[in-house]
Amino acid sequence: MRDVARQASDLADKAINRSRDAFPEAERAYRQGGDAVAQYAKESPLVLAAMAGAIGYLLAMVVHGRR
Repeated sequence: MRDVARQASDLADKAINRSRDAFPEAERAYRQGGDAVAQYAKESPLVLAAMAGAIGYLLAMVVHGRR
């Protein structure tokens, strides 16, 4: 099990490094998006919570379907 876990970790590290080399701007865009959401959450947390609830409700409808 340890060997399998170590191999999985090594493969994940290699995949991350390859993606960073192939898409250097992706990490910057990801960080900027995270910063933007964090700033929005600070400014209006209730709106963000309502949006998250609506998204969760829609996902539940998609997964379970209407009955």
